[in-house]
Amino acid sequence: LDRLPMSALPWMVLAMLLLAALSSLAIPEYRPGAPGDAAHDSIWPILKQRRVVAFFAACFLMMASQSAIFIFYSIYMVDSGHSKTMVGVLWSIGVIAEIAIFLSLPRLNARFSTFQLFSFSFAMTALRYLLVGWFPASLTLQILAQSIHAFTFGTWHATAMAMLHQLFPGKFSTRGQALYTSFSFGVGGAIGGVGAGLSWGTIGPAGTFTLMSLFAATGWAISARFVAPANLSAADLK
Repeated sequence: LDRLPMSALPWMVLAMLLLAALSSLAIPEYRPGAPGDAAHDSIWPILKQRRVVAFFAACFLMMASQSAIFIFYSIYMVDSGHSKTMVGVLWSIGVIAEIAIFLSLPRLNARFSTFQLFSFSFAMTALRYLLVGWFPASLTLQILAQSIHAFTFGTWHATAMAMLHQLFPGKFSTRGQALYTSFSFGVGGAIGGVGAGLSWGTIGPAGTFTLMSLFAATGWAISARFVAPANLSAADLK
């Protein structure tokens, strides 16, 4: 985008989507086993547990905190003096860090409990958005902030999935994952996006990212207070 007009962007995205569609044809079809009777069993006894409510609240806050960076990060970095090429590099650093942490998770889980990694992810997310909000012109700190995406999404999502297997055992696992996706990525992302848009025009970029940091810190506090440690094995992260 430093060399092409903005009108080229939809065609670039369309080309990548077409490649993704073609590559999906090579994925084997999933053939589930015989259906069970989980759909007829009540999930309310699980949902009423304080630990489950706290878990979903923390996940909601985590995804709400990520809204500003997905919506405004590129604009904020260009306005702070970085080229569009460098913004692309910064996003790529986040993706590479995420892949690296996924590959390292089995070894990390051998040293730390699932809950420790889950909780640490919230703390690192809070730090990341303070770095983004208050030091946008520093390339070094932005590289560090984007590297923290390894925890903002990588360890957080992997450990959240592992904890779901514990909170929603056996036949309830599918509905547990559906609720997790709905409360975090769905409701959290939607409300966080609207909130980030409103705050961007009122308290400004630094204030908005500070607010996102507070969301993550609140999720951290809820996790520490109400979500009991879950010592799961590395197999739960696969």
